[in-house]
Amino acid sequence: MPLYRKAKSPNWYYSLCVGKKRLRGSTHTADESDAKYFLAELQLKVRDEGVESVTKKSCTLRQLADKFSSWIDGTHSIEPATKRYYHHGVKLLLDSSLAEMKINAITNDVADMVTFPGANYTGNQALSTLKRMLHKAHEDWNLLAAMPKKKIEMRKVWGRSVIMTLANYNSLMSHMKGSDSKDVLAVLRGTGARPAEVYSMRWELMHLDEGYYQNPSGKTRTSKRRICLCHDSLAVLARRHLEQGSPKQGWVFASKTNRPSKSGHIVSIDTAFNRERRAAGLPASIVPYSARHAFATDVTNAGGSTQQVMLALGHSNPAAAMRYQHGTTDNLSAMLTEAKTTGRVQ
Repeated sequence: MPLYRKAKSPNWYYSLCVGKKRLRGSTHTADESDAKYFLAELQLKVRDEGVESVTKKSCTLRQLADKFSSWIDGTHSIEPATKRYYHHGVKLLLDSSLAEMKINAITNDVADMVTFPGANYTGNQALSTLKRMLHKAHEDWNLLAAMPKKKIEMRKVWGRSVIMTLANYNSLMSHMKGSDSKDVLAVLRGTGARPAEVYSMRWELMHLDEGYYQNPSGKTRTSKRRICLCHDSLAVLARRHLEQGSPKQGWVFASKTNRPSKSGHIVSIDTAFNRERRAAGLPASIVPYSARHAFATDVTNAGGSTQQVMLALGHSNPAAAMRYQHGTTDNLSAMLTEAKTTGRVQ
């Protein structure tokens, strides 16, 4: 029988004879109908492309990334913005637990369990890149016998338009116990940087005397920028610098767990943040990214322009920056009265 099961595995396995060669392997599924579908796809591929197309040893995702990155650089079929998007997606994948896996072992369930830095927006950039890589490996480069039976799914993205008020921030800080997560939150609230940008901060790019951090790169072209260290962030970073022995280089927020991340720095404060958010009685709509919205609103309320918000947050168009500004008309009458009194409005 072409399909069979092993004693200690829930998955179905296949055994086929093609000429003088015997093909054996796992269908990577415990569902019999899915296993039959996998086998049918395999038989069609052998018929159309030859037995070599399925007997070739699978490469790792890291090996595929080299070929994919070369394709990104050389192709004229995608726009420069898409190239930057894929390059960043590759970087996220190579810093994850998927990097050393064989590409034929990567399934939707496996990808769903991987932790990426930042929120699900960032994770979806990595997963979208992964889907394109696997498609190229299967369709164009003959490196993957069959695509995953269940497509790689994007992660649920919740709206991040709720700002973190100063009262929310102070309440969270009073409950936060872990020094790293507490310091990260202070830097997020005081810079408006993306969580992934804060997690990956390095001392050699920090200019404490001048009060800014030179962000080297990010998800967009304008992510490379000077990040001003406002509110509590400058004092927090100066303290950490002294506590770490005034290093000239290295991670500001190095990973300290028993199983450190492949990147070497922390990749999330979600666990600690959610625990203390619940303890503070704050709604689930407040997430670490809310600090970015709050900073943009602070800049606007202080009289900053949309262009200044764009520069501070690393946005390339006004429409994106406007979504981060949560203005109010509460003091509009007083502002107009003052402007009329001073002669700015005739």
